[in-house]
Amino acid sequence: MKTGILRDSEIASAILISCAIPPAASAATFKSVATKDGGTIILMSGEIVEGDTETLKASIKTANDAGKLVSGVRLNSPGGNLLEGLKLADAVRFAKVATNVAGSASCASACFLVYAAGATKFANYTAQVGIHGASDKQGEETVASGAATVSMARAAKELGVPAAIIGRMVVTPPNEMVWLTPQDLQSMGTTMVGKPSQTPISPTATATADPSIVPKQTQPGDPMQLQPGTKSAAPPALFSELCGKYPTEG
Repeated sequence: MKTGILRDSEIASAILISCAIPPAASAATFKSVATKDGGTIILMSGEIVEGDTETLKASIKTANDAGKLVSGVRLNSPGGNLLEGLKLADAVRFAKVATNVAGSASCASACFLVYAAGATKFANYTAQVGIHGASDKQGEETVASGAATVSMARAAKELGVPAAIIGRMVVTPPNEMVWLTPQDLQSMGTTMVGKPSQTPISPTATATADPSIVPKQTQPGDPMQLQPGTKSAAPPALFSELCGKYPTEG
């Protein structure tokens, strides 16, 4: 049975993505901040782990119950669990909110998919948005991690990411990172804010990650369907079927 844009075997491999963050890194934190126009933005900071989507949905509902509209999600994350990243991207897309990477913040690996899901996208010139391929839990490139990279590329395509960026994602080893340039970000509809850097990052610039600090990924729990408090008729089919029930490892 097909599950959205990915098959069951690809979903199983998708959880293998790793990124260069310390094993002791904590789960992402979510903080709601009032805007000058009376709305709310949600700040997401930290590693993406299982359960973050539920926390985001709860934050949106809390704001809506208080009569406030959530206009955007501000991201600062090195990435983490790919499957949870897909669920977060689904939540962001369904809620039709903007995504933003503020000055000196970064959004890399699985976080990139969340960023790409924004109805509108913003990035400061001093922000860093990075992409790379997937690895297994030991930080190695395997057949399974290759399948996870393909899954990530397909999701990125569904989110409207240009082929040139997806191509670099697929060929970049998991222990390296390609940091997208303002021109790259603009090609996917990003509005750049702030002042342009005097020393822009090269389109081919990469950063090597230390494989010794690549965290082991948590296994996904029961899938969660998106039910944000924003007004919308029904969720799009991008990831809602993808996150259908599947077995977890013990």
